[in-house]
Amino acid sequence: MPHHEQTPADPGTAFQLGKIEGQLRELIHQQNNEAMKNTARDEKLAKLANVPEDIIAIKLEMATLKTDKDRRDGAIGLGGALARSPAFQWIGLALVALWAWWKGHGQ
Repeated sequence: MPHHEQTPADPGTAFQLGKIEGQLRELIHQQNNEAMKNTARDEKLAKLANVPEDIIAIKLEMATLKTDKDRRDGAIGLGGALARSPAFQWIGLALVALWAWWKGHGQ
């Protein structure tokens, strides 16, 4: 059997080249799909890049607000406790009476 070289015009060679071309197209298609997926993933990750800093800022703001609320609650609680205290009420009544007496004798 004589050996003859295959040429692009040979049907067997053309078939093999067609298969290779199809496989190459499929690989390019897969690579493009992966690139699009990677781009979408990278965009999502870029949006999440600031999340740790945002969480820290939110925690600091919450701590500041809680401290302020606790201070206000303490001041209101102390004022409310004093206003409800019978001793404080008697002292207040005595001061009002003293003021009225002073005003009445000063004229």
